[in-house]
Parts: sequence; structure tokens; C-alpha cells
Amino acid sequence: MVGREEQRAKAVERLSAHVLATGLSQTSLRQLASAADVSDRMLLYYFSDKNDVLVTVLGSLSADLAQRLALAFPETQILPVSELAVRLTRELLSDNHRPYIRLGVEIMSAAARKEQPFMLLSEGIRATFIQWIVTRMDAPEGSDREAVAAILLGLIDGLVLIGACVEDDLVERAIETIPTLVGR
Repeated sequence: MVGREEQRAKAVERLSAHVLATGLSQTSLRQLASAADVSDRMLLYYFSDKNDVLVTVLGSLSADLAQRLALAFPETQILPVSELAVRLTRELLSDNHRPYIRLGVEIMSAAARKEQPFMLLSEGIRATFIQWIVTRMDAPEGSDREAVAAILLGLIDGLVLIGACVEDDLVERAIETIPTLVGR
């Protein structure tokens, strides 16, 4: 007999694939239950409510993205700020990460509308990525590393957002300009 936690883990796996493929538009309780291949009641047996489902699934996807990025940028590899910005922007714009980026845009948009659980999730995502950048960048001596990471995150997020929405060479030209703008 399969235990509750094992069934919940399978549901999270199915739901993660569903949310990554469809975004947040297909997240009514009934749609989530269908994607998890369980009844509404069983979904609520595994999770306390819809917000719990979303927080768990989006947390799983966030951990998956972090793992993917850790493979591309090991913690032991410290890069100059401009090189990190260029490489990370290109990595996030790759086809492998496009579904994560689309979902991230949806989460941030919902957070901007003050919707829960997205406000809480977006704060956690921001804090995680700021720390991730801090541990991988060679910031100028005496600089506020967290502030530099926040600037870098804003720059990268902006370029990734433009790149996710528009298909032309502007983003690539902007990426090539980062070293001139940022310096080291």
C-alpha cells in the first residue's frame, strides 16, 4: 500500500509539470485535482487548501530551478559582477528555463496585485536569488554586496522579461553592453 506522503509527492510532481506547462491560469481546485490525477477531496487530503497546493508546488519548482542554476554556476565559482550578469541572463533566457521565467512573471504580477500566496512567494524568491547572487559574485571591495546583488537581479530580471516578451536582437545587444555599463 502506498503511503500518504508518497502519494503527496507524486501529486506534487504531476502538479509541478502542470503548472510549468500551463502557468497559473489553470489552477482552480478542480483543475489542480485533475492534473494530479486525484479527486478534489483527495487533493485536500494531501494539502490543507489551494494555497498550500500552490506554495508547495511553486516551492518545488523554485528548488528545481535553483538546482539547475547550481549546475551551471557552482557555488565555488565566483565571477566578476559583469560576467555573472551576462552568463546568468543568457542562461535564464535559454529554452530550458523559459517555462520557469513565464511562471515567475505570473507570480510577480500576482504579487504586484497583492494576491496571496504570491506576495509571500515573491518575497521568498527575491531573498533566495539575492543570496544566490551574493555567493557567486566577486563584488568590488567595500561594496554593499546585497545591494549590488539587488541591482544585478533587477538588471537580469528586466532583460529576461524583455527577452521573454519580444523576439529581436535588442536583448542580445543589451547583454553585450553589460560589461560597459557595470564595469568589472
